[in-house]
Amino acid sequence: MISQKKSKFTFDLLCHDAALELQPEHQPEFQRLVKVLRIIDGFRLYFSVIDELAYRNKLISQINQLLQSIDKQFTELDLSDEEQFPTFDAFEEVVYRYAKDEVVHIVNADAWLSNDNITTLNIRRNALASQAQATLIWWLPRATIQNLAKNAPDAWSWRHGVFEFTLRDTEKGSSAYPPVDFDRPSEVKVNLSTSLPQKSARISTIRQMLKEDLQNETRWGLLIEQVDLLMSTGHLPDADDILRKEALACSEKILDEYPAAKALTLGRLADILEARGQLDEALAIRQNEEMPVYEKLGDVHSRAVTLGQIADILQARGQLDEALAIRQNEEIPVYEKLGDVRSRAVTLGKIADILQARGQLDEALAIRQNEQMPVYEKLGDVRSRAVTLGKIADILEARGQLDEAL
Repeated sequence: MISQKKSKFTFDLLCHDAALELQPEHQPEFQRLVKVLRIIDGFRLYFSVIDELAYRNKLISQINQLLQSIDKQFTELDLSDEEQFPTFDAFEEVVYRYAKDEVVHIVNADAWLSNDNITTLNIRRNALASQAQATLIWWLPRATIQNLAKNAPDAWSWRHGVFEFTLRDTEKGSSAYPPVDFDRPSEVKVNLSTSLPQKSARISTIRQMLKEDLQNETRWGLLIEQVDLLMSTGHLPDADDILRKEALACSEKILDEYPAAKALTLGRLADILEARGQLDEALAIRQNEEMPVYEKLGDVHSRAVTLGQIADILQARGQLDEALAIRQNEEIPVYEKLGDVRSRAVTLGKIADILQARGQLDEALAIRQNEQMPVYEKLGDVRSRAVTLGKIADILEARGQLDEAL
């Protein structure tokens, strides 16, 4: 057995060499993952976002070589094997066999999670966390991850980390962002359908987790999630305190690895200021703190989102011409180029709001009926469809078409 000092040196050297063989944007993420696996023992739940199977296999192979160099055990569970994993009970039985110093790669779980197993995972997450000893890494494509986060939110809340290995277009961002979630960083992560008791329970869980000795990026992610939850439940003073006293300082500690962290944190502060009606302060943050970061990173999507938030403030201040110019000339072209149909539809709705405020009812109605409604119907977004129908009814009522509005 080699000494711990020699083992660490060998591991770090191999880790560096292995990372250099990956896509350049994934090197920091890969090193972060394998170093976590080196020091962690006992139950941990990690998710790796990856769409390419060949690339996934390459990553797993390199991770296993590194674990082998420090005599750490590893195995792979293929959930496409219906004979071995016909039920969730069979999955649990296998997982519970592994020791606390082992790493278990869970692969090909797409179909397995598309049926009742995802519901069972959500229900049995406490048993899994209390009885499993090994470190579990789920290797899943983005679509499956998003489905898991949406339909098994309680199990998802047990995650200890998320690692991003998707092959992205450079315009869509990079590892400049801490791996907190899979939506755009500037969007609130809280599921609006989650009940108040569930949100309160998650806040309590986060508070307990923050008492532990955590890595800075993990602590930052939990703080931001806590802020989002507090904001969604109306606790703005508490969210403000966390941002100013903890999250901002924590974000500055991870800037070398995640240059956007402070901008994202300040963006949450701007959200609170805007909600309180402190529009000038919120606008200053958007223009002077967030925008320069996204422009420097070349993140056109986050830049467009932030411009939209600037337009929101201008619109609230009655500066309709400036807000309309941003939405038409800055936001819409980006969302069209990126194929982000939902963001395009939302922005068109805000354009319709401005037109409606100006009395241009026909133009506003055309946008609602011909641009927004088809998108929400295609996406199956019943809530946004209902909201849009309500706004169509408002226009009809303003035009005196009371029967149609009713």
